[in-house]
Formats: sequence, structure tokens, C-alpha cells
Amino acid sequence: MISHMEFFYFDNQLFVGKPSEPKASSVNLSKWTSNQRTPIYLYDFEQIKRRVQYFKKVLAFVQSQNIHFAVKSNPNERILKLLSDEGLGADTVSIGEIKRAMKGGFSANNIIFSGVGKTKTEIENAIDLKIKQINIESFSELKRIIKICNEKNTSIELGIRLNPRVSADTHKSISTGGADNKFGVDLSELEDVKKALKENNKLVKLKSLSMHIGSNFLKLAELDSAMKILENHLGEFLKEGFEIDRLDLGGGLGIDYDIYDIQKDESLIAEYADLLKNLHERHPKIQLMLEPGRILIARSAILITQVQYIKKNGSTWFAVVDTGMNHLLRPALYEAHHQIWPLVIRQNEKKAMSVAGPICESTDILATDVQLSIYEDDCLAILDCGAYGMSMASQYNLHDFPLEYYFENGKISHLA
Repeated sequence: MISHMEFFYFDNQLFVGKPSEPKASSVNLSKWTSNQRTPIYLYDFEQIKRRVQYFKKVLAFVQSQNIHFAVKSNPNERILKLLSDEGLGADTVSIGEIKRAMKGGFSANNIIFSGVGKTKTEIENAIDLKIKQINIESFSELKRIIKICNEKNTSIELGIRLNPRVSADTHKSISTGGADNKFGVDLSELEDVKKALKENNKLVKLKSLSMHIGSNFLKLAELDSAMKILENHLGEFLKEGFEIDRLDLGGGLGIDYDIYDIQKDESLIAEYADLLKNLHERHPKIQLMLEPGRILIARSAILITQVQYIKKNGSTWFAVVDTGMNHLLRPALYEAHHQIWPLVIRQNEKKAMSVAGPICESTDILATDVQLSIYEDDCLAILDCGAYGMSMASQYNLHDFPLEYYFENGKISHLA
């Protein structure tokens, strides 16, 4: 049995590494942080590699280079290098992400470019770099790409990101496939898009149909519905003579932030693989393309913060810490929940506390009703911060960015 790499308690202290070998192959985080300046993002590289390898194993019918990591979820160059070394492709939504992906080791012909607001300059650069595919999100964008290709006397391979009018079962702010969302080509524009593609087939070559219905879904019913809609459109496009050989099913597969359970994640990945395998068996000559982000890296990081003050306002106890919405925006932006664990479990009576950041905004609350037994200067770990953590961080109120470290081969090193 392969030992999981994860964050775990041993002797009431938080460790990173192998639970089966807490002293030999792990690091005691309470001891390690005693000489470190917080806040700190700490990534478990061993866990990332194991998750990616598991993902590739259960989805063996999908070519590794067609598993396009969503760079927006974490654009750290070292993490990108780790993923490119595993043979993955990259999913990007800006020219900045394309360039960062290439610095991280991804070849241009394994990069796809999505995004609803691509500028003329971004499209020109993407075409010049000869990336694998641009996913168009409107008829207007297609017309812009045709004009640019005509001026450059060149061609580009495209995907059409369809809006299937199916919303994922997730928070409204991260649902992207509904009829009123800004993303994707609306079905009402499809005939105009087809006509323009046929008339300009030497400049723009349609290779893929694409969709992405939302982020952090844990149930697959909506994905299944959207896939069937995409499959129906595939049949229509093929009948009309389009040479489509790829289906881009997007990303969005999530984790349950309420529980730290790696095996549960793997069960969801296996269920996801079964659903996709059925599609693959119906269309064995069509390459499936995926855009995972969160499911690969969310569990891999914690944000370590130090308690500055413990105070009571009215009936509410606050633990005021040295990180906040400037370093982890998700709770303020999405009402997202992250578990918060103390680095040392004390045996004192626990209190229900709101963990509050230092930012001068009332929304700078990282969690409420957290049962904690802590003192000032204790450190806390905010779990599951590997995705959409540091990638959304800012220096609001002119606070410094968090430091970044990584765990690998039994030791922690600075992530430059």
C-alpha cells in the first residue's frame, strides 16, 4: 500500500509528510515555524505528484498532454515545472499565463487559450507562439481572429467553447455554464459561427468543441447533462463536414472543503473517470481534453498564520491573525469555507471563534464558529489553499505577500 503524503496530527502536533512514518519522513510544523516569519504558504510537492499520477492512472484513456492544468489556479513557476515534468498540458486565460506556462516547461503546442475577453494583442501573441488551440467565446472574437490571421497570412486551430445553458451545482459566483453567464458562445450565435468558419477555413481550423460549466462541483449529474448536449452538437458539426477530433470537457472537479479526506477525493476522481470513459467508448477516435486545477493541487497547501490578538466584541470571540483576505480571498469573495487547525492541539476548553484578518474591511473574516483552544502567538493552519490561494493574493493595505515554502523528500525548502 502506498502511503499518502498529507498534513496530519501526531502527538497533538501538526506534521507534513507520511502519517505512517511521522518521525522518519515528516516535518513537525510547530517546531519548524518557531524560527519562521509568518504568514507562509506551505506546499506539499509529494502530495501534488501523487495526486497527478493517480489522476493520470484512472484516466489512462486521456493522453497526458490533453490533461491541461488550469494555470489560473496556481501559476507558481516551480509548481508548473512539476506538472509539465509529469507530461501535462496547460490551460490558460491570458497571454501572461501562456508565457508563465512556457517558463514552467510547457511547450506551446500543449497550451490552450480560453477566456472571454482576449485582447487583439493577446490573440496576435498566441498565434505567433503557435499554441495548440484558442477556444473562442463569441462570434465577435471569431471575427477578430479571422481578421488577424488574414493580416498575418497564417492560420490557427480553434475550439468553440459552447455555453450549454447548464449550471454546475456550486456557488453562483463560480458557475460558468448558465444561460446568463458571460462565458462561451451562446447557442443563438452558432449558425453565424459555423458560416464564418466554413468561409474562412484556410485561416481558422475548427478542431474542438469545448465547455466548462463551473468550478468545485462535487456531483456529476450536471456535468453528465452538459456532456450530452456537447455530444449532440458534435454529431451535428460532423454531419456538416467539420473535422473535429477533440472534445474539451473543461475542468471544475472539486474537493469537499468541509473535510480533509484524500481518499474521498480519489473516489470522486474515479467516478469522474467512469463517466468520461463511457463518452470515450462512444467516440474512440475523438481525443478528450480536460482542464483540471483545484482537484490536482487544492489539498497540497496550507496557509500558516500567527495569532496576534484574542479579543471579545459583544458575544463574539475573535482570533485576529496576521493573514487575511489579502492572502486568501476565497472566504470574502465566495463565502468559501476552509478548515482551520491549530499547529498544536491544547487540552484546554475550546471556544467558538471567528478568525479575523488584519485588513480594514469588515469582510476580512477567514472563518466563523471555529472551535479553538489557543493563545496569542500560537500558529494556525488554514487548510486546502493550494488552488486559488496565492494566485489571488494581493498587497492590499500594503501588507507583504506571504512567504512560500515546499515540502519534498522529507524536508522543507524556500520556494523562490
